[in-house]
Amino acid sequence: MDEQDATATAVVSPAPGAGVRACTLLVLLVLAAGTFREHNFDVWLHARTGEWILEHGHVPETNVLSPIHTGYPSVHDKWAFQVLTHLVFDGAGPLGVYVVRLALLLALFLCLWSTARRLGASPAMSLLVLSLALVAARSRFMFRPDLASLLLQAVVLRVVLVLRPDGRRSLRLLLPLAVVWVNVHGYFLLGVLCVGAVAAGHALRGAAGRPTALRFFLAALLMLAASLLNPAGLAGVLHPFAILQDLARHEAFYTSTIDEFWPTFADDPRQPYDRLAFFVLGGGAVLALGGLAVGAWRRPTRARAVAGPARAVLPADLAGERLVRLLLPALVLLVMFGAMSRGLRRSMAVFAVGMAPLTAAAASSQVRRLRPGSRAASWLAGDAPAGELLPAGLVLVIALGELTDFTSVHDGLDRQWGLGMSGTSYADDGIDFIARELPQAGVFTAFRYGSTFTGRRWPEQAASTNGNTHGYPTEWLIEVMDAVSLNDPSAFDRLCDRHRLDVALIPMEAPLAPRLLRRDDWQLVCLGRSEAVFVREGAVPEAWLAAHGLEQTLAGGGLPPLPRTPRLSGPLGLPRVLAPSTELAGAQLLRGAGYPRQAEALVQEALALAPDDPLALALAGLLAYDRGDMAAARPWLERSLRCGLSLRWQPEVRRALAGT
Repeated sequence: MDEQDATATAVVSPAPGAGVRACTLLVLLVLAAGTFREHNFDVWLHARTGEWILEHGHVPETNVLSPIHTGYPSVHDKWAFQVLTHLVFDGAGPLGVYVVRLALLLALFLCLWSTARRLGASPAMSLLVLSLALVAARSRFMFRPDLASLLLQAVVLRVVLVLRPDGRRSLRLLLPLAVVWVNVHGYFLLGVLCVGAVAAGHALRGAAGRPTALRFFLAALLMLAASLLNPAGLAGVLHPFAILQDLARHEAFYTSTIDEFWPTFADDPRQPYDRLAFFVLGGGAVLALGGLAVGAWRRPTRARAVAGPARAVLPADLAGERLVRLLLPALVLLVMFGAMSRGLRRSMAVFAVGMAPLTAAAASSQVRRLRPGSRAASWLAGDAPAGELLPAGLVLVIALGELTDFTSVHDGLDRQWGLGMSGTSYADDGIDFIARELPQAGVFTAFRYGSTFTGRRWPEQAASTNGNTHGYPTEWLIEVMDAVSLNDPSAFDRLCDRHRLDVALIPMEAPLAPRLLRRDDWQLVCLGRSEAVFVREGAVPEAWLAAHGLEQTLAGGGLPPLPRTPRLSGPLGLPRVLAPSTELAGAQLLRGAGYPRQAEALVQEALALAPDDPLALALAGLLAYDRGDMAAARPWLERSLRCGLSLRWQPEVRRALAGT
């Protein structure tokens, strides 16, 4: 053994108490990131579906909550989570949702922490990488089945990488997990794929890895068979394939319309932090695992029996030896998760959960091998006390961003710090108005509000569409989206006439809203925080319309009643970052409908709340451009571009700057 090899045998021990300190910081970070008002539109729909299941004693086979597609075949692959949602949300309210969501989050990150540490990652490196993973996955931290699926993914990977890395007796753990997963979320196939990927990695090791590979291949097949234990049976197992086939057939529609399916590498001037963290984590995974692979190829790792500190789960060099044995499975997982990372907000979380522990372990091993036993290597790996400063600083920055809502505003997630239900995401004012004044009317609902409307009004009233995108043909959803966006100018009238819909609940900023405000046969009767309610003329008595119509107020130069974005205080007096979404949505509606003076008043209110909001700056410039004052418009428009105006608005702003 040469001198360098002899030096490498030294056990690198973290600073005393480093593991406790780092784990405590991770828990505090999860608490900061998980303390926000519920803004998941689908929570209402899940609750009503769970209520239906308990009332009828079985899982429905059709879309029972839709008046239009009530006979459409539907596989309810989330039924167990929907029952849980009903029990928690309807039983304990938003506080119950918060507690269960936070418990799932803590369980997820403690599982990832344990996996990283058992694979040999230092406490500081584990904290650093898991902090990045938290940011990359943060858009999926709502109370929805995705979060439970991420936890199950983490547990399955812990079983095959740490608890049963040789595959022996792994079925005792993997089969029950498969049965639970298939009844919680359609991502249950991900568990089968993870086990199969690990099996493939072991098979690539040759004869030494063949027995383990065979055990895990068998486990993957039996997990797939165990997945038949769901109410839909074989249809439930095949349902994810049907979804993927539908997504592929309508890829252009989904990737351009629903933000969860936006391509990961699509241009976005905001450079959202969750995507930035995903890029950093992905690059770190490639460098760490790639470097470890090169090192293992150049110099095969020798097994060494070295005693470690009493508190360590594994001595550092033995953990490194285990990581090398798992190197090929880890590389196969990296390729698999990388290939899946096509959707901006869905696949990033799956990648982060799958690769964070392996990345932390590989990075720790790589840094320790730079100059084995040196102070610099100990610092970079986080084994020395000074090495704890970087991850601790990152935790502080991320926590401040979450608690002040800065990160959410930047990423456009509409999240708010605190408990309860979001005051900006839900169409509560419009739904309350419809329930009170138009309880029997047929309602056209934009996809954005369908789940909330269904959950609040079913069975008295039901939405024309909801968040269950596979509870009706995708062609129907395309038609609804075309109506709201005016991609098909006749779609809205066609749908309303076909299904006798006399009320419309749509976003104020949607192109359909100003068009209806300009029409004589539809009247604006309510404005909420983000929504507008229109009623078809002739569907209500003239006296009612005279009492509730808002267009006369607008014609007289006034502003109809409109909730304003509240100034909220953050924890410990921290200043909150606000997105004046209500004022800006109203300004877009009024500008498009030909009420520039009232629109400008709302824009000025928005700028008073958020002077650097790019959309507020753009609207101020466009309103000045509309009235022919280019000298006043240019500074606003140029500043909006510098502040990171979204791609949706950039073409119009650039045309205005060019004078076209």
